[in-house]
Formats: sequence, C-alpha cells, structure tokens
Amino acid sequence: MDVTLWIGTTVDINNQYVGRVELAHNFSLLFKSVTVGDSGEYIVTMSSHSDAERKARIHLVVFEPIFTVHITSNNSNTVRENASVCLTCHVVGDWTKIIWSFNGSVVSSNERIILASENSTLTIIGVNAINVGEYQCVARSPVGEKASKLYSLHIGKSDAESCNIDKWIVAVAVLGVISMAALVAIGVIVFKMWSMAPKEISGHFTLPTVSGSLSAMPAYENCMLSVNKEQKCGNEDQSDSSYMALQFSNESVYDQLDS
Repeated sequence: MDVTLWIGTTVDINNQYVGRVELAHNFSLLFKSVTVGDSGEYIVTMSSHSDAERKARIHLVVFEPIFTVHITSNNSNTVRENASVCLTCHVVGDWTKIIWSFNGSVVSSNERIILASENSTLTIIGVNAINVGEYQCVARSPVGEKASKLYSLHIGKSDAESCNIDKWIVAVAVLGVISMAALVAIGVIVFKMWSMAPKEISGHFTLPTVSGSLSAMPAYENCMLSVNKEQKCGNEDQSDSSYMALQFSNESVYDQLDS
C-alpha cells in the first residue's frame, strides 16, 4: 500500500495517512502520532526520466509504552521449606527484555533457579533460607523500562508443625477452662462450709446463781466447833429457830461419825 506519491510538483497522500504524514522537499517522510499499526517495512522508490530506478528499505518498529509490571506466584509469599515456587512477571505494554533481581542483585539461572519464557517466569526448586528475601522484575524496551513492586518471599512452618501448635493451643485453653471450673467449685464449697459453721455470739448474759436461794437464810459469822461437839456461831444466847436447827443438825453429824 502506497503512503504517498510525489511526481514533479504533485504530492498525493493516501487517505489513511492524511493529517499524520508529511513529505518534505528533502525527500524525507514525517510520521506523526505513530501507533503499533505503523510498524512494518517501508520502501522508497525513485525513478528518473530515463526510467532508471533506485530503491531503499527501512523497517519501522513502534513499541507500545510499558504501563504496568507486577509479579504473581503459584503459591503464597509464605511457603514451607523445600517447596517449589514459580514467580511470573506480568507486563502491560511492549517489552523486549525482562530482568529479575533478588535483594538488589541480578538473578541468573542455576540448578535450583530456572528462568523460562523469555525470563518472564522464575522458578525456585526446594526453597530454603538462602532464597528468602525480596524479588523484583524489570521490563525493558528500546523506548523505556518499568519495574514491579518488591515481592517478599518467606518460609513458614510446615503443616505438621502448625497442627502441633494448634493442638497445644487447644490443650492450654481446655486446661485453663478446667482450672477455672475447679477454682469456682472450691470457692462454692468453702462458702457453704463457712455458712454452716456456728457463729460466735457476742454480748453479755447473766446466769442464775444459788445466792438468791441462800439469801433467805440468816448469815452467821465466827462459827466454830467446841470441844463438846457443840457448834457455837455468833451469839449463843440467840433463840432463833434457824440457829437451833443448825446446831441440831451438826450434832447429828458428829454422832454418826462417832458411831
């Protein structure tokens, strides 16, 4: 398809390029606002009045700008040790080269790291502590480059270790519940025992004594027994019947002792 035709002083431009192409007097062709569709081989043909002809060729490649670059993984960024991880660099735009870096250094293929699909994928076989760190991919083209965000790779515990940890957590929780229940039961028992224990009675109480029954009887002082077994108390001349009864009673006791 012809882009433009210049014969003498007449310039004819193809309708598809009107407004985007200019032909200068120095035989140069100027493209404006090129697109990926403008990529291809361009041929300029020059003919003389003697029908002599000369041609020149040029290959034009138009690259779409690199808009975004990001990394995805076939696994989470925390994997178990000795697992295999495949990182893929996704590029929106035209690129000619992808470079991987690990902790700032360029990554090269070896027996455990495989770069494939024009370096768009990075596979790590048997991840270990050496592979833990930050990965980044950079997409480049003749018209620019763009880097992805850092992708951090970590090593986590295996499923068996995680299961054991979960079991320990459950066991500790159950033990805590049992301990709390035991403490509550002990508290209830202690409270019941305290409730059933006899209470100390405070205050003062007056107990009855025999002093009241004895107060009706006359009191005698200086009582002693005589040698003839007679009890002399107080005044001997007292004719009180209570005194005589007491003297009689005492004589009877002495008579029984003598017998």
